[in-house]
Amino acid sequence: MTELQTFRKAHFTRKTPLTKDQLAAIRAGDACWLHSWDTSSEINGPGTRITLFMAGCELRCQYCHNPDSVFTEFGQFATLDEVWERVKRYKKVYEYTGGGVTASGGEPTFQWNFLRKLFTRAKEEGIHTTLDSCGYLGRLVKDEDMDLIDLVMLDLKEGTPEGYKQTTTRRLQPSVDFGDRLDKAGITLWGRYVLVPGLTDSDASIEGIADIASRWTHLDHIDILPFHQYGRDKWHELGLLYQLEDTPEPTKAEVARARSMFEERGIAVKTY
Repeated sequence: MTELQTFRKAHFTRKTPLTKDQLAAIRAGDACWLHSWDTSSEINGPGTRITLFMAGCELRCQYCHNPDSVFTEFGQFATLDEVWERVKRYKKVYEYTGGGVTASGGEPTFQWNFLRKLFTRAKEEGIHTTLDSCGYLGRLVKDEDMDLIDLVMLDLKEGTPEGYKQTTTRRLQPSVDFGDRLDKAGITLWGRYVLVPGLTDSDASIEGIADIASRWTHLDHIDILPFHQYGRDKWHELGLLYQLEDTPEPTKAEVARARSMFEERGIAVKTY
């Protein structure tokens, strides 16, 4: 058995499965696996926002701080109408603060059929839409869907194909291709980069990210997000192998170094 198969057998053998109608609704985009939701500002897009954390992701990032959101089994079944009622409840707040709805994860494009319908409703109501994505499944977002998205926070993760594979178990190129398509469509981009000492902090990684990001004319800035250990307990509780057990948080000097490398390339940076 693989680690994933062992994990699922341990955690989900007694879980009540979805009905055929519920599964059909998810496939059609009339329902979703929703991990959780929150209201926030700044970190998940402009203004005050409702952020929907969708369940399911193709990547297996070593530093994931919500590893339970990777698995659809941890998501609750929610219909399109139920989620929309929650989103539009805050419409006056969005209007006052310049906020809106953000789809995060997990990986939101994993359930793009659902988000296509949700974002269509949001745009009809004049609600700002943001996608917080790694871009790996960007091929699911069709060219005709681009008008539904106001902002994409694209998580660049690592700047070299080898490093990206080590960090996420997947390929870098699909994320770059998605960024290229978004930029061509004129969609505002916020780059995101998690600075992990000993994993994503090499000169080659940072320079690779800068090479990619500097060709996007609609890139507003890159967010540098310092690695933290807030998710370690979740990895332990789930019985998953956590490879960054002894990895320290980056120092202020290490964050400043990464920032200066981006800024030397003419890329605006925000740090948190």
